[in-house]
Amino acid sequence: MAPRIKAALIILLYGKISKLTAYIIKSSELGKITNLLSSDLGVIEFKFAAFLNGLNFPITLIGVTIILVLRLGWPGVIGVLIVLLVVPIAFVISKKNGALIK
Repeated sequence: MAPRIKAALIILLYGKISKLTAYIIKSSELGKITNLLSSDLGVIEFKFAAFLNGLNFPITLIGVTIILVLRLGWPGVIGVLIVLLVVPIAFVISKKNGALIK
């Protein structure tokens, strides 16, 4: 979905540019503006994909927990909790490691 939004915004951008007169195009730095907008659209595409993945995470977590509880019982919940605890623990370790490197 993010690539479609990026493509639509690019089409709108080039549609606006095509309506400009030759004088405005010569007097402005149109290439520079186009490059800046293109890089901004790339950032938007990346962040939109990350945002959608963030929205899917709780649904996936609930689904995986249900499947593990049905197949393994309550040890499945413990497995999910261990996986969830690994992320904050890794974050704390990397912060302390960064402080040691400095």
